[in-house]
Amino acid sequence: MKNKCKKCSTVYPKKDKRLYAGVEALKFPYGGISYIAQLFSCSRNTIRRGINELKKKATIPKKRDRKAGGGRKQAIKKQTDINDVFLSILKEHTAGDPMDETKKWTNLTCAKIGSLLAEEGFKVSRNIVRKLLKRMIM
Repeated sequence: MKNKCKKCSTVYPKKDKRLYAGVEALKFPYGGISYIAQLFSCSRNTIRRGINELKKKATIPKKRDRKAGGGRKQAIKKQTDINDVFLSILKEHTAGDPMDETKKWTNLTCAKIGSLLAEEGFKVSRNIVRKLLKRMIM
């Protein structure tokens, strides 16, 4: 049983591991929480939380590991005036097809645009620059 529990505890994501530990701890009449905590190398509070979540009807949706809305907010959404600075940087380095106004290009790389934005006070990665470029196209 020890090998089976250890194998399952390393495969599952955090929420499922917590619920599985709660199920296994409930199988023991006495000392199950401490035994499973030692076996899974986790806190007894984690197992208690798993038991409490088992008693509730609904927790986090099955397809999610974390609650919606968690994590760091995007730099584009935090820094609202980044679009104006971005457009002013591109204005100087943009060319286009005189016959077709929809075709435009720039001679700057994403990394170079990022460094120019950093000079203006906006520390962004190349991925954020790519998102800004896509947003400009649409």
